[in-house]
Amino acid sequence: SGSQTITTSRSRSPSQSSTPSPTPSPSVSPSFSAPGTQGNSPSASPSLSGAPSPSAAARCGAPIPFLLSARTMEGARARPWRTAAYGDPLTLLATPARIGVVRTAPPDDGAENLRVRAAAQLARFRDAGDAAALVEAMRDLECLGDDKAVAQAWDLASASDRAADAAPFALGALFRARDIERYPIAFAKNARKDRLAREMLWHLYLPRLATLDDKRIVALLGRYPRGRDPKIDLELIKPTAVRTLGAAGWSQLLDAAARDAAANGASKAAIDRLDALR
Repeated sequence: SGSQTITTSRSRSPSQSSTPSPTPSPSVSPSFSAPGTQGNSPSASPSLSGAPSPSAAARCGAPIPFLLSARTMEGARARPWRTAAYGDPLTLLATPARIGVVRTAPPDDGAENLRVRAAAQLARFRDAGDAAALVEAMRDLECLGDDKAVAQAWDLASASDRAADAAPFALGALFRARDIERYPIAFAKNARKDRLAREMLWHLYLPRLATLDDKRIVALLGRYPRGRDPKIDLELIKPTAVRTLGAAGWSQLLDAAARDAAANGASKAAIDRLDALR
């Protein structure tokens, strides 16, 4: 009867239970087995999610894609080895020589090589002393991300009659190098003090305001505040400006800020807020 079946079921020992045994399966799918491996042996420690499985390592060396190599598809305790991989699921962990990768040259699309062109411009400057060649070389080197070469070229261009043209290409490299000596020179020579150039200038010197005593740097900061409301930066720099430039110098910075605000169409209330900083 049904009651007898239930009684019999409850009287079974754990070894006789119909529940699947938690013991890992002694084998894995043949499609994932690497040559010379015996599947998921007990030494693979499938219950330890951080332990490398010998079979998985052998599969990777087969080579079998990593995502497939790291998965055991059979057994009640296979879950710890079901590894999720980010990126290409067919990534191979074997060496390029084992995989058989052959690097090929990119197709010739007729485009001029920037590094070759920069080298030619630098040679032109060396031979003819043409500072315009330095500007062209710095533009190409900046496109290549060669900050060291850009900074070296700027050292030559900064003393030439084309310094204003070369300065925009030097700002990024000098900022990334945290060069607090050469960046303000390039900034001052740059004809266009745009938002990004001002942000980099303030980012370099804002942490140094408490100890800053160079009047030229303080004047640059006060003359070129960031954002649409110059009052915010001028409030930050006021103690430093008064300490280094004096009250007269601070008033001159406020006068310049008020003129710029009026030229940019600022309201009278905005200009009055600047005057309130005197």
